Amino acid sequence: MRKTESPKAHSVGHNRQLLNLIGYAIMVNSLALLEASQRAGPMLAA
Repeated sequence: MRKTESPKAHSVGHNRQLLNLIGYAIMVNSLALLEASQRAGPMLAA
């Protein structure tokens, strides 16, 4: 691809979908870690 050409719509959509999936996975992982630390009490959270 030349520098003057814009990326094709398919690859732009694919990159956006991948970023959305990664963001969702990080959010779910963060919530799972938060829930696990709250269940374990102060020993694991420290």
